[in-house]
Amino acid sequence: MSLKAARRLRTKLLGATMRKIRHDSGRSQHDVAQLIGCSATSCSAYERGIKAPSLPELELFAYHMKVPLETLLDPDATLQEEQKSFDPETLVTLRHRMIGALLKSIREKAGMSNRVFSEATEISARRVAAFQGGKRAVPLPELESMADVLGVDVNEFIDMQGPVGSWFQDQQALTALGELPQDLRAFIAEPANLPYLQLAKLLSEVPIEDLHMVARQFLEASA
Repeated sequence: MSLKAARRLRTKLLGATMRKIRHDSGRSQHDVAQLIGCSATSCSAYERGIKAPSLPELELFAYHMKVPLETLLDPDATLQEEQKSFDPETLVTLRHRMIGALLKSIREKAGMSNRVFSEATEISARRVAAFQGGKRAVPLPELESMADVLGVDVNEFIDMQGPVGSWFQDQQALTALGELPQDLRAFIAEPANLPYLQLAKLLSEVPIEDLHMVARQFLEASA
């Protein structure tokens, strides 16, 4: 493929990605044009793959659409996203079963019978059994009531393993990163500082008593 043909294909793929992201956000082409500082005509041309946006426009687009810039810069990003797709009905059914099993496990560890649990939550025993068997979706208010009776936080039931869970943890990490001072964010973002971050992680896993002993030995050796 010639360089010109490769650029035309890249422009088409970029436009398709921008169009999908805009559609998912519920915004119009006019809205996006205002957000990235171009005309609605240019925005339409970008999405149709007739012309390509500039990097600054893409940066603003990613910022306002709340998507990673790499989604637009990586030609394989669209394919990678498709590979991460999942059937929502299957996922939800699986999650109902997981929540039910976790409810049952926590209840049993608490030494609480189904009857006592039903009375404490004011939820019928039949309904509780359906929840625990994953045969019925647990409405959030009822899940909160059951978690309260069991003495656990409702966050215990949030998915942390599947595709949604991975996304959720990423968002938590980004939020935590955003709350750090600018100089620390810059330090973390620098690839050359990765060994220091890995060392800090290892040190955080060492018992405090061992760290005190190492510090004493270091001071004695330095004396």
